[in-house]
Amino acid sequence: MQLARVVGTLVSTQKHRAFVGAKLLLVQPLTSDGSPRGTTVLAVSGGLVPLFFAGGALWHPLTAVHIFGLLFAPVLTLGMLPTMYYVFCAKLKIIK
Repeated sequence: MQLARVVGTLVSTQKHRAFVGAKLLLVQPLTSDGSPRGTTVLAVSGGLVPLFFAGGALWHPLTAVHIFGLLFAPVLTLGMLPTMYYVFCAKLKIIK
């Protein structure tokens, strides 16, 4: 079982037939003591997947870019920035 807190709702201008009458929620995963864990990025990316597959010619590339950006941004933030900081500040001493 996973614990989560609802932090928002998603509104769509076009809905796939499978989602008529359904409410899409944006959730924040929680640990067992109620503190936030992880990120809501996967929930947002998961919400875009149906639009990617059934959205039509316009929505397919737009949602592909959003999904890729949402999943790649944490990699850049948590992996690339500390590495660049180490290289430019600690190793090369370019930035003081």
